[in-house]
Amino acid sequence: MNIPAGRWSIITAFFVILCVLFSMPLEAEAQDNCGGLADEVSHGFILWTENAIIAQGTAAPNLSDPDKPVSAIKREAERAATLDAYRKIAGVLAGINVTSTTLAADSPHVISRINAYVRQPKICKTKYYADGGVDIVVKVPLTGELVKALLPSAGTNVATSKSKYTGLIVDASAVAFSPAIAPRLLAPDGTVLYSQEKVKLNVVIKKGAVKYVQNRKAIKKDQVGTRPIKARVTGLGAFSPGDLVVDQKAASILSDSPAFLGCGNVVIITSPIRKIDCRGLAGK
Repeated sequence: MNIPAGRWSIITAFFVILCVLFSMPLEAEAQDNCGGLADEVSHGFILWTENAIIAQGTAAPNLSDPDKPVSAIKREAERAATLDAYRKIAGVLAGINVTSTTLAADSPHVISRINAYVRQPKICKTKYYADGGVDIVVKVPLTGELVKALLPSAGTNVATSKSKYTGLIVDASAVAFSPAIAPRLLAPDGTVLYSQEKVKLNVVIKKGAVKYVQNRKAIKKDQVGTRPIKARVTGLGAFSPGDLVVDQKAASILSDSPAFLGCGNVVIITSPIRKIDCRGLAGK
């Protein structure tokens, strides 16, 4: 059968395109980049925001067997990168402040729940390298059963007082602190204004005790309502960096434990994430 040269060129081009498509990595499969947050995570970097922990796992290809197919090398690297991300997230969860005075690692029960939970994170982004290496960004939301395990005493002293306010915005962007799932808020004299016991258990399970954002533009009305209190953090607690001291005006309003605290209508503005390049600093 004689096929014209022009048709041969079309067939050849079509075949090349098919080969390229089938050889491309499945980077976009069921991945939404987690709202763009995956792009903010680099090697060895962990992001805590939006009531979630996001980490990148990295793995180099195992090239010890010259006869192993590239597809097998890629799958092994994917598994290793995913496990690397799991380890990082489990380590962060174990070290976070559950309250101002306790860490998740203080409870063997919580640690066992963490280890079970981080096996099912959401994969946000996968990046493949020409040598077979893989970077995988995964996300574990601090909600649901995990938060229920981390905050076992939530809902024991829920705030019920009426208030003309509908929520609370705490500006902590001027201080450096380690976020907690349910940080305590203190008056200038040290009186506890807000703690995990003020939060309803069903609220904790659904969306966590507080919402963390990095700027006011990220705050939505359904989080704090139309008339939120605006508090300013003036310092950290004397016994724990998880305690935040708010200004006296806000403290006076919160001293009555208004009901919206129990509904979790609390947003904390943290300082922007700063990436520090540590290369070359070891000798210094």
